[in-house]
Amino acid sequence: MNDSIRRQGFILTGCFLILIAIGTVIAYFFSVNGDISNQPADWGAFGSLVGGAAGSAIAASALLALVYGLIVQHRELDALKKQFYNQSFRDRLNKMKDQYYKSLSSVYVSVSSESGDSRIKQTHIGNQAMSDIVNGAFRQFKSENPETESLAELSARIGRVKNYHQELLSHVWGQLIHISNYIDRFSVESERSEEISTLKNQLSMNEKVMILLFIPLFGLQEDLEIIKKLGLLENFPERLLVQMPHSLLEAHGIPPPQKP
Repeated sequence: MNDSIRRQGFILTGCFLILIAIGTVIAYFFSVNGDISNQPADWGAFGSLVGGAAGSAIAASALLALVYGLIVQHRELDALKKQFYNQSFRDRLNKMKDQYYKSLSSVYVSVSSESGDSRIKQTHIGNQAMSDIVNGAFRQFKSENPETESLAELSARIGRVKNYHQELLSHVWGQLIHISNYIDRFSVESERSEEISTLKNQLSMNEKVMILLFIPLFGLQEDLEIIKKLGLLENFPERLLVQMPHSLLEAHGIPPPQKP
């Protein structure tokens, strides 16, 4: 693109000089009544006229070239700044995502199972631990009165379990909220939309359930706003929303499931 602009600049400058030269010859030609003079003094005057016009034209062309060069340089610097900003943005975003997934993979829970007459304790980590947490949370969060139970009533009902989840997962969803806010600040709209779409596709169902259940109870209002703004819970499976308190869904802007 820059090469094309430079070629256009050279062509325009050349045309400008040619027009100056032609105009000078025509002007002088008509100034001597359209006749070709045989007097050396007339030709000397013509040479002085051409020299003066050419000097002025060259000086003007040099000024135009300087201005043009500054404009091109300014555009190139802007392009380099944007490229550097975009790369720095992506590098930092990737580091934040790496840290988030490390935190996610380090989540662990202890579970007990019966084998005959004995009870066995196991520790699950990462995805398995998240599955245990969200499956258990779904059972605990289900409401007998989903249409009328408020967030405050839900918070009081799950009581001690709520504190356990908050202690276990607050650093995980805190990092996810931080990533979401960072993406939302990206100045290039097309790339911002691309990063939002990428984040949506990368979220597992366990992570979406974590957002659905825990952010309204443990997070700030700003956390809910950024989740809704980026649409991280769009197209959430309706079958998973059955018996969830409507107040919990409304906090995310999710329509309650229709009664069968």
